[in-house]
Amino acid sequence: MGLDINRRQRRAFLCDLMRASASGVVEAFAGGIFLLVAITRLEASKAEQALIATGGSWGLLLGPLVVSCVRNVGCRVQHAMAALHFLGALGLVAAALAQNSWLYCLGGVVALAAGGMAVPLATQYYQQNYLEEVRGKLFAVASTLRLGVAAIFAWAMGESLARNFTTWSVMPAACALAMGLAGAILWLSPGDRLDKSAAAAKNHFELSFAGSLKYLWQDSKFAWLIAVWMMMGFGNLMMVPLRVKYVVEDQFGIGLNEAEAAFLVGVVPGVVFFLTTWWMGRLFDAMNFFVLRSVLNTLFLLSIIVYFSSTSMPGLLLGSALLGLAFSGGNVAWSLWVTKIAPADRVADYMSVHTFMTGLRGLLAPALGVWLTTSWNMTQIVWLSSILIALSTLMLGPELRTLWRRRAGQPVNNQIAE
Repeated sequence: MGLDINRRQRRAFLCDLMRASASGVVEAFAGGIFLLVAITRLEASKAEQALIATGGSWGLLLGPLVVSCVRNVGCRVQHAMAALHFLGALGLVAAALAQNSWLYCLGGVVALAAGGMAVPLATQYYQQNYLEEVRGKLFAVASTLRLGVAAIFAWAMGESLARNFTTWSVMPAACALAMGLAGAILWLSPGDRLDKSAAAAKNHFELSFAGSLKYLWQDSKFAWLIAVWMMMGFGNLMMVPLRVKYVVEDQFGIGLNEAEAAFLVGVVPGVVFFLTTWWMGRLFDAMNFFVLRSVLNTLFLLSIIVYFSSTSMPGLLLGSALLGLAFSGGNVAWSLWVTKIAPADRVADYMSVHTFMTGLRGLLAPALGVWLTTSWNMTQIVWLSSILIALSTLMLGPELRTLWRRRAGQPVNNQIAE
């Protein structure tokens, strides 16, 4: 690959490649098959569909508390991540054994939430193990492998549902095994403990929520960027569950079968994601972050407009492909952007604020999207989503004016770099 990496980076990278293969199976299920099974096989209610759509957000919302607990317990970052993966595997076992839609949804949501809780720790893990000049590239290679596996398994699961090759319960069972394997690999990965210098608060609540969220009012630039993410993410996330509903439910007039729907929502974006993530990782390392974020916002906007204005397969395919391209860059940027602006020993704290706000919008936006379909037509919902994403891009304007005066990795507010 032409990358100059040291011994520790090499070990972390090899573990990431093995973990990515297992995580790809889980991602295929979480990315659309989970909801597809709930709708087509278990006849899940709208409340259950909304719960599925917001599953990972519960974990993201708990990010600050998780970071606090890990710091105070003193365990290594990778071991805490492994424990959360084991918890997720147990949730998937419960989903596979479920005899009704509510238990299926609850078990799967536990797995999604466990994955969300691990995100701030994962960003700190990358900070600890990868040097800045190659961080985006190494992350992107592992992501490319994960997404390739996810695309293959999304296609296989969709075909299995359509042709009744197996019962639906085999899918969460296989994902449980994969998530447990990913946890075992994480346990053997390199990593360090979180810095305890910030642990001066008297209780977990003060340390985790007030302690981490203080950066929103102490670091004005960080707060502004969080607001940009909130606006853009809300516009995008409210459309996620509607991508499945739009093509399978009769009210929208398309009526694809399970295999065709899985191909559109899982395989096509996954293949484009797979093909372009490596290049997006290179762009993240080399390109000004604010310019990259503006480009990605535009791609998300185009994907929504094209997909939901189409009633034929070519338009749906193009909309799904644009979504995959946007997600390939968005995945790298979302996962690593705080390493560009936060002090090295505060990456997990900054990221926990980011995931907390992501979880907040993730709980509200998909549920709003599902609820709006009961009283709005799809054109009106698309307009609302598009306006929110466009406004978030305009909000980046002040930062674009300063792009030539920013140094790579410079904290957005030097007084925070303790």
